[in-house]
Amino acid sequence: MTEQERILRSLERHGRRYNEWLLARVPLVGSRVLEVGAGIGTFTVAFAARGLDVTAVEPDAELAAVLEERVRGLENVTV
Repeated sequence: MTEQERILRSLERHGRRYNEWLLARVPLVGSRVLEVGAGIGTFTVAFAARGLDVTAVEPDAELAAVLEERVRGLENVTV
């Protein structure tokens, strides 16, 4: 395994735990989320799956293109 692969696996493993930790703390009160710096939509999709109405903002054009493709068809997400 290369050093890059090792780092990627570590980030994925720890990142998954962080994502779960953070999502468990998002109150469902209000049912609306403004996500600034949405990246490729990891949290966007997770918020939408929980029934929240999500407005996602991503200033980087390349990431925004991936985000838009990823959430296409999700009626409760606006990019």
